[in-house]
Amino acid sequence: MHGLLNRLAVTTALVLPLGTLAASGCSIASIVGNSSIKEAMPYSFSTNDPAMGCASGLALTNFLMGFSYQYEKGDIPAPLLKASVVTRLSAGMCAESESHEAELRRLRAMFNKQSTEAMDAGISEKRLHGLAATRNYDAFQALAGAYGPPGGSDDDGNLACPEFDDDYPEALLYTLGLSSGLLSVVHDTLSGRLVGVAMDLPPAIMRATNCVDNDAWWGVPDALRSAILLSLPQNDVPIDEVWKRLYASSDKGLAVGMTLPSALLAQSLASQGKKEELCALFERIDGLETPPPSAYQLLDVYARTLIRHESNKIWTEERGHRAELNALACPPSNTPGTPSTDEDLFGD
Repeated sequence: MHGLLNRLAVTTALVLPLGTLAASGCSIASIVGNSSIKEAMPYSFSTNDPAMGCASGLALTNFLMGFSYQYEKGDIPAPLLKASVVTRLSAGMCAESESHEAELRRLRAMFNKQSTEAMDAGISEKRLHGLAATRNYDAFQALAGAYGPPGGSDDDGNLACPEFDDDYPEALLYTLGLSSGLLSVVHDTLSGRLVGVAMDLPPAIMRATNCVDNDAWWGVPDALRSAILLSLPQNDVPIDEVWKRLYASSDKGLAVGMTLPSALLAQSLASQGKKEELCALFERIDGLETPPPSAYQLLDVYARTLIRHESNKIWTEERGHRAELNALACPPSNTPGTPSTDEDLFGD
């Protein structure tokens, strides 16, 4: 994808006279941004390797934003900002994945009563959460630059929603940008507020999710709303009703093989200490036979890594190691603890 965009930018610069670009109101930045979100983004979503996705985000963000150097901060073309929403969010996945590994290392150290190792892993974990918060917050700011502040109001006081382009999944891009805002708050909280992301983001994000068709996008918008409500309870929305909505969103996604809403449910259950319900969710997802939409399988694979991490945490806390290979479940209650010798681990 990097090579494709590079060739596109060079070809554009060589073939199109600058006078023509100026007269048409176009720019290389807009062309590169549009090509990224209309051609490269759909291809990336159809793949099934999150590590490649996060690596692409790391590689392409600065490349894309290099075309913005000639603009003032508030004048960067919207297509370029929209493209950077996805690349910055993808880059955030790298830091998030590394923070998960640091967390598991900390839990293993605690299981083995290695206090210094646990402390070191905890420090690394917080730093990585801070990096994930920064990258996700940058993605959210790019979204706000492209569409206006999410959750804002029009002149009549009604929710101001963007008009989405039907030529590509722009509504999904917007939803992912909103999720990046929520992720920035979550990761910053886990970092010990290293970044200082504004805590007034969640209510604005929750309001902005009403701009996206919940049925068209597998229940993700309503799942985001519910997850925020669980973290910021409101007196006019009973908690039982919020859980009901979140489970309904999970059901909607699983009906078409998409686990993104279930990832939000899994994280919410874990944060509330609902282990029994979480284990039941693992079993349901592990037995799911419906494949995800082929055009969006990357999002499903990413969601499954988030769900698997919740399983890994439980296994590590109880057994000292992550979940067994290819198994998405809680450890059986009758399973012995971690082997203490090589003979126990490998046999004779």
